Amino acid sequence: MSTSARTSALRAVPASPLAGTRHRPLPIPSVRLVGGPLAAWQQRNGEATIPHRIEQVEASGVLDNFRRTLLRTSRMLLADGAARYARVPLEPGARYVLDLDLTPRLTTAHHRVDALRAAVAVERGPVVYCVEQADLDAPLDVDDLAVLPVPITLGARDTLVLRRRVINAADGLYGPDTATELGDERTVTAIPFSTWGNRAPGPMRVWLPRAPRRGLQ
Repeated sequence: MSTSARTSALRAVPASPLAGTRHRPLPIPSVRLVGGPLAAWQQRNGEATIPHRIEQVEASGVLDNFRRTLLRTSRMLLADGAARYARVPLEPGARYVLDLDLTPRLTTAHHRVDALRAAVAVERGPVVYCVEQADLDAPLDVDDLAVLPVPITLGARDTLVLRRRVINAADGLYGPDTATELGDERTVTAIPFSTWGNRAPGPMRVWLPRAPRRGLQ
């Protein structure tokens, strides 16, 4: 077989690990590029780009929010609820069970997030839910709903059932500082956020106004 034929044969078969082969990632310090443009690129990333980006996300608060998110998720793994990261040793052939609290809950944003003040999101374990226009009867609009802070019940096919009231529209864009009138208390279906937009065109909302039983404050 000629050299060109052997080269073509090799190119026709992609490199892949053999069945049953166990691969483990190499530690970052053990991989180093020597020579060429990629070596200089790796050096610049390690010495300048990455430290600079870390400083930026640290100063903006993004990194701290990420740490809080990890810590919150880690608490689900810790029986004692201690404020530390959960570290699970991974062993070949072992079976791991992640037991999460799947009780539906209402989540609020930080009070400095102006757009989300007095609003709540619905979550169940790691899943975020939304209310989609497809689940509302005309002329009800998803932007006119106010969620009641009462226990949430499970619905069919991974849905949740919320208690809600309708915010009666006022005349004009602005009005007097009085309590907003709310309609009758009814139910509305919430679906996992990742599944919206698969039935009919229309809006949806993750963050909904939170309303007490006798008015909106």
